[in-house]
Amino acid sequence: MSLATPTTEARSTTRRKRLATFIDTFGDIMVQKCSTCVRHKRVCKVHIKSGRCNECNRRNQRCDVRVTQSEFQRLVVQKEKLRKEISAALVLQEEALKAQEKAIEELRIARAREERLRQQMDLIDHRASEAIAVESRAVDELEEEEQMAESALLSSDPTAAGFGLQLSPSTWGAIDGLDDAYWSSVELLSTPFVDPGGIPARVSSS
Repeated sequence: MSLATPTTEARSTTRRKRLATFIDTFGDIMVQKCSTCVRHKRVCKVHIKSGRCNECNRRNQRCDVRVTQSEFQRLVVQKEKLRKEISAALVLQEEALKAQEKAIEELRIARAREERLRQQMDLIDHRASEAIAVESRAVDELEEEEQMAESALLSSDPTAAGFGLQLSPSTWGAIDGLDDAYWSSVELLSTPFVDPGGIPARVSSS
């Protein structure tokens, strides 16, 4: 009686192949390959925690790979380099956070200042509106008082409107264009003088 060949892969084999895939991802390429990888011209990658290289793990083969002192030193150097780069990245993050906090604070201050300025501008607009309204009422009241005063003056003295209002257009046309000498003589004739007897009199034009 023959034994049936199992059709499913053993769990250990599945896990071993998965381990080989992990070593493919996280392992380091060895300068000195194991004899199996040298013989089959494979890429020999080893993780410091693995006992075999990736290819020997995948095929469940004997692996004679050895991590040399130079390999260990190379790993140490790489790790130290990465540690420094991580520290530099943390410093950059801290500086960026400080710059962000400063920018947020400056933005808050700028917005508060804008709000204060807008409130001041609204207050000025309100005061200007009140001032315009008050001045408008004052002008209306002043014009009304002036009209009332003028009406009262005209009603009490019809001639108070002025000599010019009593002249006709033809009279204005007649005196228009007279020179300064004429007006000087008119002013002289209209000036009163005192005679030797002490009685004021006007200069006669005749």
